[in-house]
This record gives sequence, structure tokens and C-alpha cells, in this order.
Amino acid sequence: MRPQKNNRRIQFLLVALIAALAVSVSAQNSQLGKVEFPTSGSEKAQAHFLRGLAALHSFWYEEALEAFREATKIEPDFMMGYWGEAMAHNHPLWSEQDTAAARQVIGKIKETPRLTARERAR
Repeated sequence: MRPQKNNRRIQFLLVALIAALAVSVSAQNSQLGKVEFPTSGSEKAQAHFLRGLAALHSFWYEEALEAFREATKIEPDFMMGYWGEAMAHNHPLWSEQDTAAARQVIGKIKETPRLTARERAR
């Protein structure tokens, strides 16, 4: 009888752990904070850019890459999206850099009349 009781206890603990992880991931998705960083991008591209920027500053590099790429998918001429993507290839917390990938993305950045002075300075 005891092994069954232990198995149930282990099963309960596993279910509780999975539920806690799901809640943690959900909270992480929604609690990145609020970032204000005006750009020349459209409202839709800007929303993804801000999410990427918040993720980048939370060291959530995969999420940041995804958000910046979505911003430039929506608006291919949104240069700040490429800037953010390049920045997300640098992981200073772990002393990791994908310089080749960052340079490839930087190669997509070009001067456009829509750039603000702040964007030109980046």
C-alpha cells in the first residue's frame, strides 16, 4: 500500500510543479513592465518593438528577438526593429555574443527620411 501512496504523492507534486511553471510563464509574458520609446514605426510595429525592448531589458533574449522580428515583418522599413534584433544577439549577463548574426541584421539598417533624430543617433 505504501508504494501507491508515494506514487500519488509524487504525481500530485509533479502536477503542482507543472501548474506553478505555467503560472510563472504566464506572469512573465504579461509582467515585462512598461517601456516608452517613441519611434517612427507604425503603431502595430511599435507595439512589438516595445515588447522586444522590455524583454531585452529583462534578459529574455529569445522573446526579444521574436518581438523585434515581428516588428520588421509588419514594417520592413522599421529600422529600430533591426537595431533591437541586433542588440538581442548580445547577452552580456552570460558573456555571450553572436557577432555574425548581429552584423547580418545591422546590414539591413539604412537611412530613410522617416528616421527621427533619436533613431539616427542609435
